[in-house]
Amino acid sequence: MEVLVVVIIIGILSALAYASLMELIFTNRAKETAQTMRTFAERVILETKRLPDDSVVTMRINGNNIQYTTTSQSSMLPVSISLSSGYSASSTAVPNCESAEGLVSFNDGAISRNITGISNIYEVNSPENNQGYFVACDKRNYCSAVVKVNTKNSFVACIRRGVNANWEAL
Repeated sequence: MEVLVVVIIIGILSALAYASLMELIFTNRAKETAQTMRTFAERVILETKRLPDDSVVTMRINGNNIQYTTTSQSSMLPVSISLSSGYSASSTAVPNCESAEGLVSFNDGAISRNITGISNIYEVNSPENNQGYFVACDKRNYCSAVVKVNTKNSFVACIRRGVNANWEAL
């Protein structure tokens, strides 16, 4: 009887440890994806500054990859990085970790133009709109996002741990 009680207690503790471990793994994947997207978006801004004036760099999330292409003759091949396992573009998740007002989804494409050494990222269909976000989620509704706001020429990375959770800035 004592052995049975010990086995049951070990089983319960193992189940609790497993749940905590899985939560940690999913959270770390979300953080990794958010940081990958933030780094990649900032790389696009720097790449645009390196190119000749009037060059255009287009960035988008394509399936489970984030990629950019340029109109410059020196580098016309797309540059792409895979997102964390299971993450792909989401059309329904809207991050609110920075400022939700006036933000549009950049997932389908955002452009960065080099105008006399200054570059910024804009929505493809309306270049005056430079407030937006890229967002990717997995099947468990853990989401990662990078948010670009008008007052900054950089991105804020954030994650959401499930569909009912709040967005957390990293």
